[in-house]
Amino acid sequence: MKTLVVVASLTLVSPLAGQQPGRTGPGPDEGIEEALFAPELIMRHYREISLDPAQRQVITQAIQELQTGMVELQWQVMETSQQVQDALTRTRIDEEAALALADKLFAREAAVKRANLTALIRIKNALTGEQQKQLRALRARDAHPGAGRGPGSTRRPEDSS
Repeated sequence: MKTLVVVASLTLVSPLAGQQPGRTGPGPDEGIEEALFAPELIMRHYREISLDPAQRQVITQAIQELQTGMVELQWQVMETSQQVQDALTRTRIDEEAALALADKLFAREAAVKRANLTALIRIKNALTGEQQKQLRALRARDAHPGAGRGPGSTRRPEDSS
């Protein structure tokens, strides 16, 4: 039972998770993930999309604000998760109390997801339409590294300079 609660908690906490353990096929947040851009993708391809210093600053600020608030939110989620786990491991479960704790946990998990979504929206809004188009293509290329090149080719277009 302990493992189930911890796994369920971690699955819910992972922000905008496209795949949950044990699932096959697209997850419920896949469309959201497709519409937004992970900071790592932008950092990896900043030169290719011609990211300017002002955009870099906006993105950096969004990430820093997220990281600053996230530590406290994660502590709250872990603390509440432990309380739910404790309530569920009793011989007789106080249903009302356990559900109240679960509601508290779900609210904190929602705050984590909201903070992540806020940062991702700010990051996307810092990008031009052309940069977004380029990032979608780069994300697809990164997901399928061999696509679009001949058999046995391992060179990337940027390697040919």
